[in-house]
Amino acid sequence: MKVSKADIPKIKALRASGMSDVAIGRRYNVGPSRIGQVAGPRGFRKHPKDWIEEARSLWTDGLTMSEVAHRLDVDRDVIAGIAHRNDFDARPSPIKRAA
Repeated sequence: MKVSKADIPKIKALRASGMSDVAIGRRYNVGPSRIGQVAGPRGFRKHPKDWIEEARSLWTDGLTMSEVAHRLDVDRDVIAGIAHRNDFDARPSPIKRAA
């Protein structure tokens, strides 16, 4: 499927909301690199302090990264970046190692 000129503002809006290029590409049936070509470079998105505090609160309540992302209506990778850049408390690994 070819991305039309009418789709470009929609794609840019989806990117601005935090959706990954892979997810957008699936929606438009094109690869993520094509989304990057159409929408241009990503750049860093500055999140409001109250939004970060809401993410931190959900994180400390024990919600998974996916659950936090769903509640804040963003991509899971956005939460990973926010948690890393804002020094959220570390989580124990879910991988069980044999002793």
